[in-house]
Amino acid sequence: MRFFPLVFPAASFALALTACGGGGGGGGGSGFPVGLGAPAPAAAPAPAPAAAPAAAVPASEPAPAVADACAATDIPSGARALGYTRKVINTCPTAAQISLDGKGKVALYDGNWWSNNRAAPGTYSTNAQNKLSMRLGGGVTTVSPLDGSGALPLLAGSAGFYVEFDAYISGNDSDHWPALWVMPIEHNGKQDDAYAGDPAGFERWMELDVDEGGYTPGWLGTVHSWSGIWPNYSSNRNPYQVLGPALDRTKPHNFAAAFDPKTLKVTWWLDGQYINEAGAPFVPEVARRQNFYLLLGAQSHGKNLPYQMVVERFRAFVPV
Repeated sequence: MRFFPLVFPAASFALALTACGGGGGGGGGSGFPVGLGAPAPAAAPAPAPAAAPAAAVPASEPAPAVADACAATDIPSGARALGYTRKVINTCPTAAQISLDGKGKVALYDGNWWSNNRAAPGTYSTNAQNKLSMRLGGGVTTVSPLDGSGALPLLAGSAGFYVEFDAYISGNDSDHWPALWVMPIEHNGKQDDAYAGDPAGFERWMELDVDEGGYTPGWLGTVHSWSGIWPNYSSNRNPYQVLGPALDRTKPHNFAAAFDPKTLKVTWWLDGQYINEAGAPFVPEVARRQNFYLLLGAQSHGKNLPYQMVVERFRAFVPV
C-alpha cells in the first residue's frame, strides 16, 4: 500500500503510510524494545476516511477454502528454492487477534507508529469462514505502534526471508487499494535507520510491497530504496509494470515475495508462480542490516468506495 511517501509527523518524523506496505528471522516473539515514538498530535497526518457503514458493503464470500489453512505443512516452492524452509509465522487471523490500543502481545495491531489515526469501530470482523475481514480504512501490522513489540517474530534481513499472504477483496473497482507489505522495525520514531558515516539525521531503509491493488488490472509488487532527512525523503523503486493477466481480486489469491541478502534481490510470486524480480539499486544494501514486520491494509485511491478485504492466512519462512 503506498501511503508512505513524504508525510511524516513532527520532530520524530513519520511517513504517512505509503504502504504499498520480524528480530532475527526465527524463533519467538519479537518483543523488540525499540521504543517507537508516537508521532506528535499536532503533526499527525490528515485523518483517514471513516469506515463505511456495514450496510454499504455487500458480503462477497467465495467458496470456503481448506477448513484449516494453518494446518497445512507445505513449503512454498519459492521458499524452498531459496532454502527458506523454516516456518516462523503461520497465522490465520481473526478480529479477536487484533489489539486496537497497541497493548498486549498479540498477532496483529491496529494502526501504525507514524500516524495517530486508528480504525473506526466495526472496521474489523470475523466472517462466517472464521477469517479476518477489514473494511475500507483498516490497517494492521504485526508490531505494536506503541513500542514495536508483538507476539510474532521479526524477519532478519541478514538471513533472508519469504512471506506470503492469502487474501481477496469484495470488488474489482480500481479505486480499491488492498496492500500487503513489509517494513523494517528500524524505521521508527527513534530513527534507528540512521547509520554511522551518514549525515546527521539521514535515514535509509527498504520497503517491500508484496502486492497493491488498483494500480494495474493485475498484480503489482514494488521494492523501494528510501533515504533522506525528514521530511525530505526520496524513493528509488523498480519501475511499475503490468505483469500477467487481469486479476479477479474477488477470488482468493496467494501473494508472495522474498528478500535474498546473498544476491541482494527481491523476487515475487503470484499463486505459486514466479512473476518478477528486482535487484540493485532498487534493493538497498542496508536491508541486510534491518529486521522486518508485516503490514496489511484496505485503503482507497481517492474515491473511498466501500469494500472489504478478507485475509485467510499469512506465513513467513526463513533459512534453517
